Amino acid sequence: MPGEGVLNPGNCPLLAAAPFWGYNIGTIKSNGWFAFEDKGGDCAMMYTRTVKELLAGKKPDIWSIGPKATVFDALVLMEQKGVGALMVMDEKDEAVGIISERDYARKVSLKGKASKETPVEEVMTPAAEMYHVKPENTLEDCMVLITAKHVRHLPVFQGKRFVGIVSIGDVLKDIISEQETLIEHLSNYITGKYV
Repeated sequence: MPGEGVLNPGNCPLLAAAPFWGYNIGTIKSNGWFAFEDKGGDCAMMYTRTVKELLAGKKPDIWSIGPKATVFDALVLMEQKGVGALMVMDEKDEAVGIISERDYARKVSLKGKASKETPVEEVMTPAAEMYHVKPENTLEDCMVLITAKHVRHLPVFQGKRFVGIVSIGDVLKDIISEQETLIEHLSNYITGKYV
């Protein structure tokens, strides 16, 4: 029965269709990417992949710029590297902020400032105000933060050490890929390939 650590597939068709999955935790059944929970008649899907797992699949390059560089230099680097944001690192290689294309649009262009004369530190989001995640956070945690705070890039910190950056595109691409895998598994189950 729900609430007693036993799966009740009758309440959750996704649980009923997932006998091939890896492990059970109480009323939660997971394949390592998604978990489905029987919540007393309602079925909830959660993304269980972690930021650490997502970063492991990305190129290890982390692009940054100094706080005294110009916004123009930051834009050139973003264009060259095909990214939408850069970490701002000081001379001790510590993260002091983040600058994005959105910062340029809202804090330079719309205010009539010149990008070749405006330092990054003047328009960046300072480290104390940055929304960030840890490697052990899930993709669901990232989506909640991205949606609630209207941000597109989440710096990743292990303690105080900056270890990477996750964009809304990274998260969505990963979730879509895993949903395609889930759909394939469910289709195979429905057509009897797992029987």
